[in-house]
Amino acid sequence: MEKAKLELAVGAFVLVGIICLGYLSIKLGKLEIIGGNLYNIDAEFDSVSGLKPGATVEIAGVEVGRVKAITLKEDRGVVRAKHFRPGARFEIRSQGSTWKRWSVNSSMGT
Repeated sequence: MEKAKLELAVGAFVLVGIICLGYLSIKLGKLEIIGGNLYNIDAEFDSVSGLKPGATVEIAGVEVGRVKAITLKEDRGVVRAKHFRPGARFEIRSQGSTWKRWSVNSSMGT
């Protein structure tokens, strides 16, 4: 009987450990399966040249989201991004001096 209790306790401990590892893997991998209070926001630009899905959305240099898709609406580019707050203003900027990496910068004004 003691051996069965010990095996049950070890099994429960291992199960909790696996669940915790799975949760950390999702959070550290920036997958948005569980939780996350991000909103889909569409921003229209005259040109989205150089911007690619997966580019970062930043506020004051801090990553707060990612570009999910880029589409065309009439003659304007539409960038769909996951962002933590609706109503933000967006602009496209290059990152660094190479002009090869682009990000979408956001500010909290109107």
